[in-house]
Amino acid sequence: MERELWRILYRLTRELDKPWGEWRYTTADVLAAYFWAVVHDRPTRWAADPKHWPNDLRPALLPPQSTLSRRLRRPRTVELMTTVEEHLLALIVGGSCLVRIIDGKALAVSGVSKDPDAGYGRGAGGNQKGYKLHAVWGGGPMLIAWGLAPMNVSEKTMARHLIPTLPGTGYLLADSQYDANPLYDLAADAGFQLVAKKTKD
Repeated sequence: MERELWRILYRLTRELDKPWGEWRYTTADVLAAYFWAVVHDRPTRWAADPKHWPNDLRPALLPPQSTLSRRLRRPRTVELMTTVEEHLLALIVGGSCLVRIIDGKALAVSGVSKDPDAGYGRGAGGNQKGYKLHAVWGGGPMLIAWGLAPMNVSEKTMARHLIPTLPGTGYLLADSQYDANPLYDLAADAGFQLVAKKTKD
């Protein structure tokens, strides 16, 4: 599964990259290593080691870790990564079912962390400090829409940003955190019927 997913990502990346020739490693080379790390749930330093690649997939030019760390932060790399994501999403949505799911997942950090962007809010089992991933999923290998926010930003707030971006039409399943009349109207305007668990009176 990892090999096939990486092949798709790498093919898209090479097709969409527009190398300018001023780097030894193209942006596609950088993202090839990055995607290899992502699909295996490993750090980029792992993907920078040739021994972690099969001979038939390893790129001819494999960037070292220092290059990956520097180039992954460059706007051109982020732009290409976003473009690849959009094209892959279009391929997935084209063959997906009509049912989508929206939810939030807490990503806690240490309670003594000095991260100025982390917030306090409800996480797994109680109040936590950190962030929350808000996402819409359609059953495929990739999220259809997503956003990251401090823990104290509510699901309703993030849903107002995510729902209008959804492609296609269908049903949007959710828990009671999304049971709000404005969200039902917003989903309808986007071509979806929101089906949320009713809040207790």
